[in-house]
Amino acid sequence: MYDNICQTVFSFHRITKGLKIYLIFCNGKPSGKLKKEVVKFMIFAKRQFAKKKLPVEIRLFLVGLFISFVGIFFPQTLGTGYDTITEALKEETALTLVIGLLLLKIFLTAISIASGGSGGIYAPVFFMGAFSGIFVYKILSLAFSIKIASHGAYAIIGMGAFFAGVFRTPLTAF
Repeated sequence: MYDNICQTVFSFHRITKGLKIYLIFCNGKPSGKLKKEVVKFMIFAKRQFAKKKLPVEIRLFLVGLFISFVGIFFPQTLGTGYDTITEALKEETALTLVIGLLLLKIFLTAISIASGGSGGIYAPVFFMGAFSGIFVYKILSLAFSIKIASHGAYAIIGMGAFFAGVFRTPLTAF
């Protein structure tokens, strides 16, 4: 299960230093911008739920019903998303699926938290980061025929960049 992830990390170590910096910059900038929009959307969703004077039970029921409905068609968006991230690291994922899952996870996480649910933010941030990294990989692959690193390397850097941005944490340990 984790063999492919380890292979991705080790293949990243073989990239020259200049290309690593380029890869991190190309991945970090869009992840930072997306992180900003995600946080804004979460604040917006929280304010919208605050305007509605629905009891907590009703809010949670409606949001749970909506998330369940979406989960029927896109089960990858439910739960922590670790399995989906692992699958995305193992194989190439279509650009439309990457965009769709990323936007759905952002939306579902925001409404879950804003409604008062106990969904959490830690695991969804890794999901969003991984898929934002894969999105950057796909765009760069379409724009340039040169591949600097595997899609998994972009996903891992995206996870770190997104995590650092959302939690305002400097990643000096790397």
